[in-house]
Amino acid sequence: MRKWPQSGLGRSFAVVALAASTMLAPAPISAAPSGAAQAGDSTRSFAVPDPAALQQLITSRPTEFGGMFLDPATNTLVVQVVDGPSAGSARQAVAGLPRARAELSGLTTSTALRFHSVGRSKAELDRIKDRVSTDPAWSGIAGPVLSEWYVDVIHNRVAVGVTELTDAVRQAAATAFGSAVDLRVAPPAVATSKQVDSAPWTGGARIAVQGAATRECSSAFTVVETATGRRGGLTAGHCGDAVGNTVTNNGVSMGTVIIREYAAQGHDVAIYAGSDYQNRIYRSITTTGPVTGTNSFLLLGQLDICFGGWHMGDQNCDGKLTALDSCASFWLDYNPRYVICGLLKATSTKAGYLAYDGDSGGPVFQVRRPIGGGAESVLALGLIVGRPGQDHTSAYFHPINTVLPAGWQIATS
Repeated sequence: MRKWPQSGLGRSFAVVALAASTMLAPAPISAAPSGAAQAGDSTRSFAVPDPAALQQLITSRPTEFGGMFLDPATNTLVVQVVDGPSAGSARQAVAGLPRARAELSGLTTSTALRFHSVGRSKAELDRIKDRVSTDPAWSGIAGPVLSEWYVDVIHNRVAVGVTELTDAVRQAAATAFGSAVDLRVAPPAVATSKQVDSAPWTGGARIAVQGAATRECSSAFTVVETATGRRGGLTAGHCGDAVGNTVTNNGVSMGTVIIREYAAQGHDVAIYAGSDYQNRIYRSITTTGPVTGTNSFLLLGQLDICFGGWHMGDQNCDGKLTALDSCASFWLDYNPRYVICGLLKATSTKAGYLAYDGDSGGPVFQVRRPIGGGAESVLALGLIVGRPGQDHTSAYFHPINTVLPAGWQIATS
């Protein structure tokens, strides 16, 4: 049985992750993009397609689309269509999708749909991204300085970060990729680490993992083993070094590590168990709130992504999703250099930090407030695994649906 799907911020690291409501059946969207809302119920007032259905369409026809993203400045959902004979068919396929049904992923009833013509398809960009780490001629020159790479959907190219941008690297990129790659200087990823908690333990709390050395990190969410009902805490795998490590909070045991993965091209996740854990996370230094669900679909450009590592104190919900399926080189002082892929990257839209030392393993979440009032819900999105160098305003995180081992889920009660 496949245990893990394919896809660090401890203080000592060198690499400085709904309550469903009843809805009417969605109506198809108009072929002509329009921001005007229709009268009637909320289902019919959306002018854009359901983002999950749109993503599925793009994935199934990767040679016809470049991708999609949300432009918050204009409140527009942008769909990139490849220039060519199939462009008209691609637009018609989008027009035939069901409408969005709720204000999810940053969409609102006033969000407009816009098509944008591009020269490179998703399939082509994905191939180029894969070659960044496998092309022998390019890697022979740039491999030692590679720090991050991902498909830059917005600019229809592949973004490649290097720790040092030399003439040799520029020439190698031009030879291997032409104009399809955008080089920029980017530091290697670094790992990071609420203060005094007690059982039943709460997500977002300060933890210390006792291995060959003691490393401070954060807990993410409470998880539950579906077959047995056993509960545990979720954190980053790089926070410890082995199954059996003891996890503490201010010297009090929170359990021992029972599952751990931290490997090149793998995941950075661990589960510890052996104590009592509740389905709540810290929303500030002293206040907590319940986790009510998960959200596995995030839209590039989405705003209001919250980070809650212990060192941050109060939650910071100013995160904007800036990269999907990103790869980053993690240079840790006690482990070999690892490339971790399948990461999401967010950047603060304001001056605040998203990830500081000790925030590794901490929760990434979304706060949903119903239209017209009512109780807000907190949806688990992922767990923090690192940040780009000393850029505390950006962070990498694992999406929650890719790192939970088979048979485990986020506790929501």
